[in-house]
Amino acid sequence: MVRDRAQDARNAVGVAALNVKKASELAMPSVAIQDATSVASLVASLVATSVIIEPPDMLSEALSAGMPTEPSATLKELRPDLYKKVRKKAMNLLTRREHAVAELEKKLNAKDYDADIVSEVVAQLAHEGLVSDARFTEAFVRYRHNMGYGPRRIQRELRERGVNEKIQASYLDIGDPQWFEQAAQVQRKRFGDDMPEDFKERARRARFLQYRGFTSDQIREVLNDIE
Repeated sequence: MVRDRAQDARNAVGVAALNVKKASELAMPSVAIQDATSVASLVASLVATSVIIEPPDMLSEALSAGMPTEPSATLKELRPDLYKKVRKKAMNLLTRREHAVAELEKKLNAKDYDADIVSEVVAQLAHEGLVSDARFTEAFVRYRHNMGYGPRRIQRELRERGVNEKIQASYLDIGDPQWFEQAAQVQRKRFGDDMPEDFKERARRARFLQYRGFTSDQIREVLNDIE
């Protein structure tokens, strides 16, 4: 009697599971989910009464074959007010100047917003093209160059802001001859056209140019040219 009951239970679960699979194949997610719920309830009750110990293989096969799952709600949907607040703050920052993606996320996290919401907001802004590492890098390199800084310093600052090396290399060529002229201009502006009086003065100028971010080759050529 118990054996017959167990077999009947397995058959019922198997039929329900197949219905789940069929509904999935026919793109009927609501039906599939409804049937899946029935299967789960049936299995739970049968296990509870010790009629079956485990769900039959047919069930697991049918479910793995394509039972749809309800899409998880995004944080934008779950916490819309906070999401809007974080996005508004992000847009305020972006209207002031370009930001790197990681830089923007860091600034928002510093405001003690929920980190998951910050991550979702920044990802969406990047998807919309409102924040871009490439666009930021292009603007940043131009700005720092005009301020009289060398390629090594600019490279370090980009790295600190989370810009990867591939994007850096697209907008910052450390070996470009323009940096030699840039170093010469910075040296003249700071020290004039006079040659260094001694080794100590030469070392002082070299340290200044190094601080500004120029390479050893660029510094050496500039100081050699004025001697």
